[in-house]
This record gives sequence, C-alpha cells and structure tokens, in this order.
Amino acid sequence: RGDRVRRTAPATAASGVPSALGGAEASAPGVVTGCTESGLLTVRFSGSPGYPSNPFGRSGSGMDFSIYGWPQAAPQHSGPARVETLPPEMLCTEAAWHRRAAEACAAQEAALAADVARGQSAHAAAQEKVQEALKQLNAADEAWSKACRALTKATKSAHPTAVATSVRFAPGVARPAVWRDLARSVAYAWCLQVGSPGGVKDGSAAVLAIGDAAVLARSVNSNEAVADALSGRSTHYLSAKGQPLRTLHGKRATAVPVALKLKMAKEVLKKAKAKATPPEALHSFALLKAALGAMDNIVLDPEVQAFFDGPETGIIRSKDVQVPKSLESVLRPYQRTGFQWLVNNARNGLGCILADDMGLGKTIQAIALLQYMKDSGQLSQPALVVVPMSLLATWRREIKRWAPELGVHTYHGTGRKLLAS
Repeated sequence: RGDRVRRTAPATAASGVPSALGGAEASAPGVVTGCTESGLLTVRFSGSPGYPSNPFGRSGSGMDFSIYGWPQAAPQHSGPARVETLPPEMLCTEAAWHRRAAEACAAQEAALAADVARGQSAHAAAQEKVQEALKQLNAADEAWSKACRALTKATKSAHPTAVATSVRFAPGVARPAVWRDLARSVAYAWCLQVGSPGGVKDGSAAVLAIGDAAVLARSVNSNEAVADALSGRSTHYLSAKGQPLRTLHGKRATAVPVALKLKMAKEVLKKAKAKATPPEALHSFALLKAALGAMDNIVLDPEVQAFFDGPETGIIRSKDVQVPKSLESVLRPYQRTGFQWLVNNARNGLGCILADDMGLGKTIQAIALLQYMKDSGQLSQPALVVVPMSLLATWRREIKRWAPELGVHTYHGTGRKLLAS
C-alpha cells in the first residue's frame, strides 16, 4: 500500500515495454490503496482519462509522448481522481516503468543512429554516383566536341564524289587506226569518281568501280535514319582506302575522307544492280572532248587516254606549226596563233569557226591554212571556198598576192562549170 504504479497493458506486460510509450493505452500515475479478497489491487489514479501524464513521471504536465518525438503540449486537465481495481500483472512500479521507458528510448536511439548511419552511407554513395555521372557527362561533352572538330575537318578535306561513265577498250575487239573510229572499240560502265577536295575536276581524281562504290553507298543508306536524326545532313563523310584511291594520296594504307550525298548513294546502289541500264554509247567526238578534259562525267581508262595521246593514233597537240614561207613575215602574232589552231584542228579532222572581228585578218589566216595543207601534201583534192559574191574578187586578189602557188577557179555566173580534175 502506498506504492506508486503505472498501468501496463496485457499486450506489453510480457515484453516489459511500458504502455505509456505506446500511446493511447497509457494512464496517469497511480497509488496502491489496498487489496481485495480476490487478490486485485485497488489503485487511485490522478488526472483525467485519455490525457496521460508525462512518461517520465512528472504528473499533471499533460504531455503526450506516444509518437516518440518532442513532447507536444496538451490541454491541462484537473478532473477528479478515479479508483480502479486491477490485477497485479497489469501494474508496474513507477521505477520499473521509468527503467523500461529508458531502455525503450535507448533501443530506439540505437535504431535511429543505425538509420542515420545508413542514410549517411546512402547519401555518400549517391554523391559518388553523381560525381561519376558528372565525369561521364564531361567525357561525353569532350567526345562530342572532338567529333564536331573532326567533322569540320573532314568536311573541309573530304573528297567529293560523282557518278560517271567509265570508258575502256572492249575485250576481244581490235583497236582502230585513228581516234575517229574509237567509238566502235570501247565498252562503257558506271563508276564513282572521287576528286580532290576542291572539286572532282580540280586536280587528280580516282575512279571506283560501281561494285566498290556500292559498299560505301550501303553504309550511307543503312545509317540514313540515324544520321538525319542527329544532324539533318544530306552529305555523309566516310573513310575509305584501297588501291584505286592511291592517286589521291600515294599511299595505299592511308584512309581518304570521302563525301557522299545520300541521293548519290541511292543512285550508286541503283546502278550497281545486275539489271541496271548501262551508260549510253558515245560518239568519237564526245570521247575526244573527254580526253581533252572537257567532260567531267566521262572517265577514260588510262589505255584509252594513252590512245588519244599517242603520236600515231591520237590527237595532234603540237602548237608550233611552221608558217608557209610566203606568209612567214606577214602574219601578226595573234594571226599566227589562229593559223596554228586552224592547222591542228584540220589535222585532227575537226572543223573550225574563226570568229575574229572584221578587219583582223580572217582571210589571210584561211589562205595560210590552204597553203600549209598544199605544202604538206594534205590538199590532194581542191578546197571549196564559199564567199559572198561581193568578196569573189577580194579572195582572188588575196590568194594571188599571198599564196601565188595556189590555183584558183571561180565557180560563179551562168557559164560556170566544174573543172575536170
């Protein structure tokens, strides 16, 4: 009798954890006032039900510690004391209650300390991951900048490409005696021309067979969606090397940056098919223009180019043609140049249009050509000169003056007739 006690709920009595730390089950502290015949203890509790005292025994404070946190203030209550009869197992002494509360707080403190340690460890691990992610991001940025610089460099130094017609001697066909009959002795195929960075026709160029070009074209076509999504570019830059590209750098193992447009890549793949339409046959004069470098879309095989350059079968490139003696001291420098140009074209079987202004000596240049052809044995048949009727006398007079060795016959008037020979 007179002991200070606290009520302990049955669920917590076995474990020894005071119910005051469990929340609503806690009650105000009480004092044992007696014992019944059946063994129950009579306890007088102070305060009002539902508003327990402070768990640490300061009665009347009105504090609720059910959430194990900082005590929250509750309204003060000073209701009448109440007397209850309880079995001894539902009560514990005030000292035991405080000891158990201290033990529970210590256990919770240790658990909270472990939680804090785990949180700090997780925070440190997260910071490490963030730092690693930042390093990867910086590395990605550097790689992107490097790729942009490489792309800019490749753009400036890349070799342009163009689909062209390749011309080579047809196997098993006899080669002609002169270049004017060359069209019947050659075969045509599609190819990809790879030029210098300044342009296909600027400097040397390499030629890839259409089958080899299709390998590059497939890599462009397969990456079409990715490339367009990343850059929106229609031109792709590739690295290629091999024997056909040695004319661009001189070293077989050196890779060459090549610029290939997506549209051209699709054209290459189309022309590389077995049933693709072959190139159209060309006239010998078109082949001549290609040999002179005037047709960028026609590529002559080295043997065909050598045929055009040959002294016996090819075109005559000599500019230093001897002027006939009767006109050597008469022709002015620009007239001499025009005369040599006329002679070279005539020897190559080509026609000419001499479009000098009036009064600059077109007549004397043509007369010099006729005299040269007679002196060199190329004028086995008469040459026909067609002029306006007002210039008939002028031409007869000029020929007699500058080329007296040339015979002249005028075919004009009602009594005109051709010579027997």
